[in-house]
Order: sequence, then C-alpha cells, then structure tokens
Amino acid sequence: MVYLSEWINRWAHANWQSFATQDYFDRRGVFMACLWSGPLLLNGFVGVLCFIVEAASTLIAVKRAQFRRKMSENATTQQKANMNNMQTTEKKGKRS
Repeated sequence: MVYLSEWINRWAHANWQSFATQDYFDRRGVFMACLWSGPLLLNGFVGVLCFIVEAASTLIAVKRAQFRRKMSENATTQQKANMNNMQTTEKKGKRS
C-alpha cells in the first residue's frame, strides 16, 4: 500500500493540472502520506486500543471469578472446620 501511494503521488504530481487547481503533490509524498497513510494509522491505533480495552475487561472478569471461587472454597473450608469443632464439643459433653 505504501509503495502504491508513492506511485500515485508521482503520477498526481505530474498530472495535477487535469484534476486540481493547485499542486498538492510534492516529491516526498507528504500529501499522499497524510491522505492515505493517516487514516490507516488511525484505524490501526483504534484497533489496538479496542484490543487493549477488551483484554483488560476479560482479565478483570477472570480475576473476579477466581476471587469468588477462592472465597467460596475458603467459606466451605471454614464451615467444615466449624462443624468438626461442634461435633467434637458435643462428644466431649456426652462423655462427662
């Protein structure tokens, strides 16, 4: 695409009188770079930005799920420990 814009710029610089009132097309191709490559760069930047936002939201969702799972495992472990303590206390009370 970049090579094509260089060729188009050279052609437009040579033939600008047939379609324009001023010569916008310089030898370095700045006009075509801005007109052609600028939107492509902007599109690429927006794509990368959308990817980063999506990756961040996915990471947050995964970490929240991991946290919830760990909390539920800890609660289950704590409940089992409480039940064992109550059963041990009841057995001791029956023996006395």
